Amino acid sequence: MISGQLLSGTRVLPLAYGNDNFGCSAEKDICIIAVAGGTMNIFSLALSSFSVLYIVLGFKIFLMNKSLLLNRLFLAINLSLFIWSFASALYISAHTLEACIFWYKVSSVGCFIFIGLILHYFLEYTRKEELLKKWWIYVLLYLPCVVFSYMEIANDFYAKAYSLGSNGWTVTARTDSLWFWAWTVQFVVYICLCIGMSYGWGKKATSLRERKQTRVIYITATISLLIGLAIMVVVSILGVDIPDITPITGMCWSLGIFYAIVKYRLMAMTPSFIAENLFQTIIDSVILVDPKGMILNVNEETKSMLGYDQAELVGESLEKLFLQDDRSQRNTIPELLEANPIRNKETSMVSKYGAKIPIILSVSECKDNYDTQMGFVLVSKDITEYKHAEESIQYLATHDSLTGLPNRLMLLQLLGHMIEVAKRYNRKFAVFFVDLDRFKMINDTKGHDAGDQLLQEIATRYTQTLRAADVVSRQGGDEFVILIDDVHKVSDLGLVAKNILANTYKPVLLQGDECRVTASIGISVYPRDGEDGQVLMKRADMAMYYAKEEGKNNFQFYSRDILSELTGRLDIEQNLRFALEREELSLHYQAKVNLKTGAITGVEALLRWQNPQLGSVTPTRFIPVAEETGMILSIGKWVLMTACLQNVTWQKQGLPAICMAVNLSLKQLTDINLMDNIEAALKDSGMAPNLLELEITESMIMSNPKKMRDVLVKIKNMGVRLAIDDFGTGYSSLSQLKHFPIDTLKIDRSFIRNVPVNSEDKAITHAIIAMGETLGFVVVAEGVETIEQMDYLKGQACDEMQGFYFSKPIVPEEFALLLQKQCNTLAE
Repeated sequence: MISGQLLSGTRVLPLAYGNDNFGCSAEKDICIIAVAGGTMNIFSLALSSFSVLYIVLGFKIFLMNKSLLLNRLFLAINLSLFIWSFASALYISAHTLEACIFWYKVSSVGCFIFIGLILHYFLEYTRKEELLKKWWIYVLLYLPCVVFSYMEIANDFYAKAYSLGSNGWTVTARTDSLWFWAWTVQFVVYICLCIGMSYGWGKKATSLRERKQTRVIYITATISLLIGLAIMVVVSILGVDIPDITPITGMCWSLGIFYAIVKYRLMAMTPSFIAENLFQTIIDSVILVDPKGMILNVNEETKSMLGYDQAELVGESLEKLFLQDDRSQRNTIPELLEANPIRNKETSMVSKYGAKIPIILSVSECKDNYDTQMGFVLVSKDITEYKHAEESIQYLATHDSLTGLPNRLMLLQLLGHMIEVAKRYNRKFAVFFVDLDRFKMINDTKGHDAGDQLLQEIATRYTQTLRAADVVSRQGGDEFVILIDDVHKVSDLGLVAKNILANTYKPVLLQGDECRVTASIGISVYPRDGEDGQVLMKRADMAMYYAKEEGKNNFQFYSRDILSELTGRLDIEQNLRFALEREELSLHYQAKVNLKTGAITGVEALLRWQNPQLGSVTPTRFIPVAEETGMILSIGKWVLMTACLQNVTWQKQGLPAICMAVNLSLKQLTDINLMDNIEAALKDSGMAPNLLELEITESMIMSNPKKMRDVLVKIKNMGVRLAIDDFGTGYSSLSQLKHFPIDTLKIDRSFIRNVPVNSEDKAITHAIIAMGETLGFVVVAEGVETIEQMDYLKGQACDEMQGFYFSKPIVPEEFALLLQKQCNTLAE
């Protein structure tokens, strides 16, 4: 029996059936079952089943992570739903009125507690951390639950009457009570707050997972609210003869939250979820195997890396992945597993398609709480990209980035290996040191892009010209070193060098222009010239410099005589630096003569150097050094000024005004100060611009025709004459020269030397004179030394000549006498 306090204030309406009708009724359609002294119908049976399900769901989530507050709140919610649902089942099927009232009040307490807990849960779920730090929020959550529970137990504020109907006990609500409506408002407001918070949280969620889980929760909450309100109205307010089964609405929420947990990982931070999530999302390959090496599971990265599906790997031996390609050179799987723990072992795996994938492998053993071996975890990282990067770095460290040829570092390694092989098998090999002769001029005039293109073309030619066993390397700049392996006859090296020279000389199309370069080659031979790689390189380098001294575009073998020659070159460079300030330089002058009249029409200034230590140094020895070192700029400026002053001096002596010819180097022609230097020489000397003729070679203007034309036009605009020196030895044609502001062509002495007897030289000379006349050029023949040469040129109507036949280069005083003598002769 229930206590008097529990029943105090309770009003019992007349029952539909008297007390003598308790039990089974044959007149009713519902099956009544006797349970624990009462009767259980379909409603109470459903509520009892739900209450069991609440317990199962609550503890299942709680056990996933006991420390997580959301899990503990979910358990508390399900316990309150259990109380509400199970007590409702008992009061509906109660045997006596007292039992019905008792269990109804218990179920009410469960209902009131549920409302507070569910709002607390949603505050935690939507992460209202700041709000939950306030003490009053807990008063707002749970004080109404306590008050309404007390009021219902003590005063029956909700229940107005209990009636035993055909479906069990029903309760009529006290709709005229303020407490009833206060409770109803709290119920609706709290539930609406839960729905509103979950909906707002879903709107702010950034991940699809959070949006989906929130949608499930607020939809199930809305359904629960609507169903609960409908049952309340139908049963408690309208008094329809069915029991109050409102507790079943909690199942919508409980199942909704449970579904969100299982499907969308609502309470994701559980140990099991973390382990599963890491296993599937870790960027490394993870393979789980049993103690025998049979695969139990693989993660997504493993499937992606190897190209297998899950079903193709699970149940297979690790040998499928590790030993397929090369069984003889690898450990067996048992040996691999027994060697654990393995950390960062470099090995490889084999993909589904047979590709060998380099990996870094770690192997760890798994044991249970009883120290029993359960299997192994293999974690591996695909290092294909690292390997490619490593190979790329190694390649860049040993190869020239522009041409792809071995660089100096790799060359020294290959040279060392070649020396070892040559020693072992008593072989010979050669080192070719190759330097391009006109590369700097092309690089300066056409730009670095053209220079790079030229180097790439030359590298390709050398590689295609030589044997596969030979080595072509680039040392930097315009220098190449070639190793010629297994030389049988030293004389054969000359043929190889000529072949290299011929391939170097072939034209290269750069920026729309055909350009040519030549090469100077120095050769050292193992073991004759040294048995050490550095010695062989040094001596080949010395021989290359000697080849340049010999006029370039040739090859030279190393010999002891070369050392003394190069030592002499170093002496020239050191003394030339002080030649100007020591006034060791001077100009000699060679006349140009009109072939028809025999009159001197012009003079060429030729540089000479007299040094106290070196004696008289020829221009062919010191001018290349001056050009290479850059001293030609200061020397050329001095020559230009001195020649102009000397011409004016002769005029002041009463001698006739003649044209003064001065040679320019390529470095001078590309010098930004050239125009200023010409203007200063003319202004300071007072010489008329038309009496100055600047001589350049055709190879200079053809190195960069457009740029050179612009420079020559500027010179021509100053009133200065322009001449092409050594014409016929370059790569231009008269049709090309017509685009340049040229006044004079000087036929190279190599054609004049044999012109009386050599038909080919005659034909070339005749063609130059004829075409020069057609284009309006003054044609001058250089190097005329015999009367036969002069007579032939007269017969071809050549304009002027210059050479030893008339006068060698002489000092200014002697030239003044020569010019005065001719003036006297013409006067007579």
